[in-house]
Amino acid sequence: MSIRQQAEFDGKEVHDLINLGFDETDDDSLPLAKEAFVLLLVCINSHWKLPIGYFLSNGLSSTQKQTLIKHCLSLLHQNNVNVVSLTFDGLSNNFSMAKQLGCNFDDVNSLKTCFPHPSDSNQEIAVFPDPPHMLKLVRNTFGEKRCLFSSEIIDWKYVEALHKLQESESVHLGNKLRGGHIKFSKQKMKVKLAAQLFSSSVADAIDYCHNKLKLQDFIRSEATVEFLRLINTLFDVLNSRSIRQHGYKKTVSKQNADLYLQFMHKAKAYILSLTESRGGLPILESRRKTGFLGFLICIKSFEAIVAKMISSERPDLIYFPLYKVSQDHVELLFSAVRFHVGSNDNPTARQFRSAYRKLLVNAEIKCTASGNCIPLTDVKILTVSSSVSSKTVINVTTQCTSMVEHESSVDEQPTEMALPCVFLSECTNDIVYYIAGFIVKKLSVSLKCSSCISELYPENIPTSLSLVSYKSEGKLIHPSNDVFSIYNFEFSSAAVVTKCLGLAFGAGRLQVRNPIPLKIPRYVGLLHAKSCDGDQTSSRWCGADVWRAGASSGVVFVICPNDYEPPIPMTTRVTSSVLNGHKMDKALD
Repeated sequence: MSIRQQAEFDGKEVHDLINLGFDETDDDSLPLAKEAFVLLLVCINSHWKLPIGYFLSNGLSSTQKQTLIKHCLSLLHQNNVNVVSLTFDGLSNNFSMAKQLGCNFDDVNSLKTCFPHPSDSNQEIAVFPDPPHMLKLVRNTFGEKRCLFSSEIIDWKYVEALHKLQESESVHLGNKLRGGHIKFSKQKMKVKLAAQLFSSSVADAIDYCHNKLKLQDFIRSEATVEFLRLINTLFDVLNSRSIRQHGYKKTVSKQNADLYLQFMHKAKAYILSLTESRGGLPILESRRKTGFLGFLICIKSFEAIVAKMISSERPDLIYFPLYKVSQDHVELLFSAVRFHVGSNDNPTARQFRSAYRKLLVNAEIKCTASGNCIPLTDVKILTVSSSVSSKTVINVTTQCTSMVEHESSVDEQPTEMALPCVFLSECTNDIVYYIAGFIVKKLSVSLKCSSCISELYPENIPTSLSLVSYKSEGKLIHPSNDVFSIYNFEFSSAAVVTKCLGLAFGAGRLQVRNPIPLKIPRYVGLLHAKSCDGDQTSSRWCGADVWRAGASSGVVFVICPNDYEPPIPMTTRVTSSVLNGHKMDKALD
């Protein structure tokens, strides 16, 4: 962790000089420290972590690091602590440190990823380059080189084409791909951008555009889809946290160890086959090899851990949560240290020591959501005052909802609605169908009437390919034709309102653009709004009734009469209309 180079005197000693803990004599001629080298212990079979030491330095060599690691391992062995793995990031001298400890990464076909314990030669410790860090390095290589090669070309242009398609349609094919994932150069530290790029949802969307929509921009994208899926699955295994998950996100255990080892063998062969171009230099011999080499080391160490602790006759663990070998835990510790000194990214050595001591004496605080890392599991720091917490009693109550049918005062005459004159592409129609299935899922939870619930589902599941078919793993829901028609009508109506009133839906906001005078047919438009306060009220807006529903519904209905044509020129001021959480106080001309 970087610290500020600033000497401080507290009346007794000078802080911020380098201190590796071996020389007890004070020397004012020592250079100022610029970083803190921290060692953190994470428990595999429990939920705690413990900082066991820090060293102030102005840059440690690989030799100095391996000396400190060996000394730390010896002290832990004296206290009967069984260390099974060592995790570090992608810094080059970290790999050199691992080699000096006894590993060998020169021959990628026969890697040696374990080194003997300095206090017990019969015990071996596996090394794990931090999987999230390796994922970011692979993303950087793919995004900056733009092309790799396996059996066919792996091209970055398909990711860009998917983003362009989704921006043009104003809807997304069930993935989180945004502009930040494409232009990541200023956000390279964010792991989630790399994880969301190498995801099955992005691979499914590219596959859908190629096989279902038959778009020219996605021709010969099979190799890119295969690459995205493999890196996604590999990261899922190395980031697994719970035995209750499904698929490859489930932690490795004796029941699924063989399946995971088969996949790891496949992933290893795939990474070894990657080249920079057709017939070009292997990626593991290029200057951008670190991320791919790191994943190969993780695969080899994974095999050693499974053989030792899971698949043996007397296994040490029922399952192994590989998230525990991630460097996220030390990143969260650094985040807590920074937060203790007022969200200071560059604390002095004195501030660092003070925050470090507070954390050891149970002054742990909640990590900020804007840091380099966010907590995925509840792994607390083991403190001096750690004890069994008191039980929390949770009263679970089920809200009883009664459905009373009141006599309607409105004449129940069939009303004929003209469908909005908006053409939805095949891609948008499939997305609307996908969202309608999500609506059915939510309604099925809230509704109490079994007959009503049954009407939400189709009698026969469609056999034709759709976005739901591409993304479904047995959990996605197909809506009935009625639900799909209703939501399709609402979506189309919103598109008409957008076109007629000059409104554009953005990311979390409603923007006003220049409206054009159109002859508007009779329709009911639905605009989603995050905050709609007050009871049901109405106001007049250019001859149209604007109904604002209560806060519980969170919708705005815009109802126009038949063949309503706005006057020209139209100058109307809408004052403080709360739409989508933003006030709109614009003059619409």
